[in-house]
Amino acid sequence: MGTGSGHQLTDRPLDPAAYIVEGYLADSMAKGYRFLLSEEDIDGLVAFLLTQ
Repeated sequence: MGTGSGHQLTDRPLDPAAYIVEGYLADSMAKGYRFLLSEEDIDGLVAFLLTQ
């Protein structure tokens, strides 16, 4: 993946606790997408989100 939005869209589902917005709890996001989605699935998801 490249840099910028695509990079962030790839990282967030894989490691949701990497960046926590002030006021939100670190454990409030679902975990485990790294194990549920293949790299191709994540690339497809990011490509879709970038078109929205």
